Amino acid sequence: MHPYLSSLAFFHAMIAGLALAAPVGPVGLLCIRRSLSRGMMAGFLSGMGAAVADALYASVAAFGVSVISGALDRYANLLEMVGGTLLCIIGIHCIVNHKAPIRREVTPGSMVHTFFSTLAITLTNPATIIGFAALFSAMGLTDEEGSRRGGTILVAGVFAGSALWWLILSGTMHFVRHLLDEKAIHRINLVSGTILLFFGLAVIGFWVAGLIA
Repeated sequence: MHPYLSSLAFFHAMIAGLALAAPVGPVGLLCIRRSLSRGMMAGFLSGMGAAVADALYASVAAFGVSVISGALDRYANLLEMVGGTLLCIIGIHCIVNHKAPIRREVTPGSMVHTFFSTLAITLTNPATIIGFAALFSAMGLTDEEGSRRGGTILVAGVFAGSALWWLILSGTMHFVRHLLDEKAIHRINLVSGTILLFFGLAVIGFWVAGLIA
């Protein structure tokens, strides 16, 4: 692949990764809450867990790892149930601890938990592969000879775009936290926890409905 085309593909994938990460969902709410409660690093690590998961799923879509894709397809319902349960647990934790100190020290242990919690939530949404597969197909990644290098470029671009979004979001929230008083942040924690719990219950509800049907 020509260097110019490689750079162009990376840029397009970066924009796509940014666009895919931007809609505010469960991970976005966690990033906002943690940035306000614990600082920019906690929020950014939350986003990076999602960015790594996106990169893993983008790799499956780009390189056509059929064994992994097939396994994810077979266990999609189970993964969704696990993801819904995680969201419920995190939502309840946010509600119960919504009045926790807003300037909590970020320890290595808490950073690990922060990263892997959002990694797990994002990995339990295997439908992400479909989006990346459609994206890569639209970008013309169909030739066998160029698929490995082209796939690597696209995955790297998606990761970079996603990481950029989480940096922007966590940085913005870190700035905003200095404009809010403690009561306002506590209310945001309570509302975000309630929404996360709702997300989790909705996912579990759809999973149960699918079993009944």
